[in-house]
Amino acid sequence: MKGSSCAFFVSMLSSVNVIYAWLGSTTKKKPFFSTFSSASRPSITRKLFMDIEQDALAKSFRIEIPGIVSALSIPRHVQHAEIDPAIASNGMPWQSSIDPQYRSLADNSNKPFYLPFWEWQMDYMKKHLTNLQVLPVESKQGHDLSYRNNGKVRLHTCQCSSEEYKCIRMTVMDGGARTQVFTSLWYPQPHFNLPVLGIDLLQFGQSKHLCIVDFQPIQENSSDQPFEQLLQPIRDQYPSLHGKMTRRFYDEDAFFSKQMLLGRSDRAGANDLVYKDLFPAYQAYVNTHVQMVQSATPSPSTVADVLQRHAAYDNYSAARDPAHAMLAATFGKDFADDYVYDVLFPLSDRGISGTFDSC
Repeated sequence: MKGSSCAFFVSMLSSVNVIYAWLGSTTKKKPFFSTFSSASRPSITRKLFMDIEQDALAKSFRIEIPGIVSALSIPRHVQHAEIDPAIASNGMPWQSSIDPQYRSLADNSNKPFYLPFWEWQMDYMKKHLTNLQVLPVESKQGHDLSYRNNGKVRLHTCQCSSEEYKCIRMTVMDGGARTQVFTSLWYPQPHFNLPVLGIDLLQFGQSKHLCIVDFQPIQENSSDQPFEQLLQPIRDQYPSLHGKMTRRFYDEDAFFSKQMLLGRSDRAGANDLVYKDLFPAYQAYVNTHVQMVQSATPSPSTVADVLQRHAAYDNYSAARDPAHAMLAATFGKDFADDYVYDVLFPLSDRGISGTFDSC
């Protein structure tokens, strides 16, 4: 992993005020999250499920524990005024591809292949997350990076935060038959020592598909994570998503769980893989991650460590993610550098700029 010990030390010193701010935010206002004593905390065999109220301003979820049933209703703030304009910026959600000749393998329409994932996820976030707000998508120099279009390929990115999540990034790339991409990364608030949720769905030339969804553990020596028992019953339903990673870019033993969803397909099997298997499995993973975060007990004492592990995750990913080469070839190296280090992985070495208050 790249990065000097000096830079690491400087970033630690400069993060003190931010860490104090996080500590203050978790102690000065009433938390929105359920709390359990160590004796009554849900076991790993708990069943999590969410009941959505008809009232648009309220939500509830219940945690079922053997012998104990606990219910919690959480008021959801009125949506931030910037959410809907941000969703609709740059013509989103695109109902037709940048390439008028493109035909989706899903339904033979001109709609970008992975756009239903974007639409479902945005709707889910608005319904289930507390105080959802828009974050800027920009470089450390303040340049807007939310949209690029070279005439053949376009890229749109939206970032949000909520009471539960420090940052949720969503990106759609539409290059017609050449390229279709949907990626998203969910960082829980740092007073939760929980995995990030990573989603990477890639289609190249309509002949190669690679789809990955995972609860990515942030701590070292993180084998046999308790949360994996929540995921195994979901993953077991979809043998087509039991693929194994190659070691070309990543080490599957670092920042990946044993319950990763990974599927590959050619053109003929794309629709079955993505929309019959992956889509419901992805929805179940997203729902499980949100329920896990919302049922966790905030721990202010772990904030500093969790922020450092978020930075370690970003450094690991920025150094290995093949997106940089693709973005550089499509939109130029300067944009690729800014986008990878300041948007995709903003706590990586190039992205740290003195604090941990980035996405």
